Amino acid sequence: MKHRTPILHGQTLDDSVPAEAATSASEEDLWFLPGPLEDEPDFLPPGPRSEPSEATLVDGWKQAEASCAAKLAHVAGRLGALDERLRRGPEGWRHRLALIEAAELSWVAGDRIGADRLALWIALRLSGVQEDARALAQIGWAVRRLTGGLGPEAGLAEFVGRHDLATSNGNDAGFATHAAGWLALMKEADDLHPISRACMGYHLWALAGLGQDGGRIEAAVTACRIAASVGKGAVFAPLALGGPRGLRAGGSPVERLTRWLDGMGKPRS
Repeated sequence: MKHRTPILHGQTLDDSVPAEAATSASEEDLWFLPGPLEDEPDFLPPGPRSEPSEATLVDGWKQAEASCAAKLAHVAGRLGALDERLRRGPEGWRHRLALIEAAELSWVAGDRIGADRLALWIALRLSGVQEDARALAQIGWAVRRLTGGLGPEAGLAEFVGRHDLATSNGNDAGFATHAAGWLALMKEADDLHPISRACMGYHLWALAGLGQDGGRIEAAVTACRIAASVGKGAVFAPLALGGPRGLRAGGSPVERLTRWLDGMGKPRS
């Protein structure tokens, strides 16, 4: 007589039935237990993602430059013509152009300071009741950097005029450390055209941790100087004169560089 083992719901299992089949039958009846771990949906938040490498970031901008070669050549030609005209022209042209560009940048940052009002503040330090003296001082800095003086290649902290400032918890390494990371990325892109490098540097400014108060103006002025770094007449390349669209963030490197070149190639009338 064969030995029978009772199981759930009054069923029996012969000794001749394999153990695996018995286990499977038993598990099907235990419907109230959770399934295997690998079958459960994953409701956990995603873990930290690794940052893209420097080579990956720069490669994206190199591909963008190759895709925009025709636009880049057109803009470089216009910038070369401006450089030659300013080289032959009076010093006042450079100063006036710097005032206009800085005023346009103030609109991009939301301060809305006119060129004539800015010139009055620079000359006499006069500000209206409704005007922010801090914003005027920042745009005044932009005018000085767009007019001449040392460039970003002399040292980013010196160019921007910032020093290491630790946060209240003491964990911030300071501006110089963030600047070193940004400069390392720019060094990797040495073979890009200065206009393309300027665009890349502008859009990587905040990513490098340099997007503190006033960071957008600082990033734009730095990019202006980088774009015209090979010129002899033009101290900077006008970026905001074509409107704010060229300085807008968002999109792939190709889209950002396209907007950048469109803004530089079609100055506002």
